[in-house]
Amino acid sequence: MAKSAVVLAAGFNAHGQINPATKPTNISSFKQISRVKDYDPDIEWTKHAVPAALWSSTLLHDDNKVTYLGSSGGYPQFPVDWKIAPSVASFFGDISGIKGFVSECGKLYSYLPHPSRQNDPFKRQIINTEDLPSPRNVHVTHVAIAGNGKVCVAVHAAEDPENLEKARQPDEDDVYEYPELNCLFVGRCVKNINVFKEGVIDLVATSTSFVVLTGDHRVETFGDPRYPALLARTPRDRSHAESRSIVSALDGIPIRKVVAGSWIVAALSKENDLYVWGHALPQSPAKKDHARLSKLLNAVNENREREDVHLVDIAGGADVQDVAVGDEHIVVLTTDGRVWGLGSNEYRQLGLGGEVKGTAGEWVLLRASVQEAKCVEVKAGPSTTFLVVMNEGVIKDGEVTKEEP
Repeated sequence: MAKSAVVLAAGFNAHGQINPATKPTNISSFKQISRVKDYDPDIEWTKHAVPAALWSSTLLHDDNKVTYLGSSGGYPQFPVDWKIAPSVASFFGDISGIKGFVSECGKLYSYLPHPSRQNDPFKRQIINTEDLPSPRNVHVTHVAIAGNGKVCVAVHAAEDPENLEKARQPDEDDVYEYPELNCLFVGRCVKNINVFKEGVIDLVATSTSFVVLTGDHRVETFGDPRYPALLARTPRDRSHAESRSIVSALDGIPIRKVVAGSWIVAALSKENDLYVWGHALPQSPAKKDHARLSKLLNAVNENREREDVHLVDIAGGADVQDVAVGDEHIVVLTTDGRVWGLGSNEYRQLGLGGEVKGTAGEWVLLRASVQEAKCVEVKAGPSTTFLVVMNEGVIKDGEVTKEEP
């Protein structure tokens, strides 16, 4: 049964990606930014109140439409009638904003933010399969863009009637890697092709690598050999790093969700355990961001001997319901309804106001002002945090009040 929900947000607002009226002032404590009238966790397309949270822009499912907040290449923000939203499986983008979406029926669309296309900002893109092995009938399921510009696309490939010797498993998916997004749109320069016979549940990207959650709930990685910690393994050479390989530390642990920021990856198991890994660059006065990241990963690791993947203990072993990762912060929703944060609060992304000005070096309880509400989902942009909250009341200025009968 559909219910109403509200979205609370805090953090970086220089582009108006949280509240255009107050940009460039950052949002220091959680404020309501939208209401979702038909939030239903049992229906996939309605349950994501924040379809995308990027560095300079945010997409909100707000009152039966999709709202674009923040930078859109200097062009007007696009209004999208939520009637078409059920056909949208996922949006994708990079530091400059939204780049397109994948439809539920496997079609790929690019976003063209130009005044001449204000009423129709999306263009259907056909993946050119001339450089790809058969079969040629592809159904796009995921698109991920890494910080270095490389792009990976997961596709479900149907049988090729002209080449029956190329038998396909029913759940078999391919992942194509391109050096940049334009190469995907023109269908050229495929760098690498991986075949996942068990299928692909999700595909996410860090600054230099890709993480695949396979159909049998395993985690595999591939990417730049210079940052092996993002691969959660030690590759033998460049070829080994750029080839898919299972994260052995998670082998045998069924994983249900993976999320990634620039330098941090988190995996959530079916048993509600949280695993985190990432790359901390050398600390120096000129690299304060990297110093904060090192503190974050040390806090996750609780100063134990270094491992590739860390099992995270929150509140004495609380089960984790949801997790979100930014560039330098992690937000966790536990099954008891509490929300915890760790990492940088430089842009007020933890919603702690002035309580923590730099980095929260240990897990801190968030959302103290809305304890009566039920948080059901967490989402993070690089320096923003979003909480999806449900209850029978309304939230004004971050506080819960009972709804009038």
